[in-house]
Amino acid sequence: MRIVRFNYEEHEEEVDKQLVHNIPVFREIEVLRELVKGDDKKKIAQNLFISERTLYNHLANIYDKLGINNAIEAYNKAMDLG
Repeated sequence: MRIVRFNYEEHEEEVDKQLVHNIPVFREIEVLRELVKGDDKKKIAQNLFISERTLYNHLANIYDKLGINNAIEAYNKAMDLG
């Protein structure tokens, strides 16, 4: 078996972009917090003073970053992450 070392310096920019892409931004965290309260999407949008379309954009970003497909999985993931 051969061990290969990853040279971070050679790939620093690529790694940083991937890490940043997978970290939910503050507003997405707010959306997750509202989602776990159990309100419907219209109410969540009203509570956050955003349009429903913006809410759906945030949800799509959250689903992508967390590797999930729907609100139930988002709820479960949020509970796991604290």
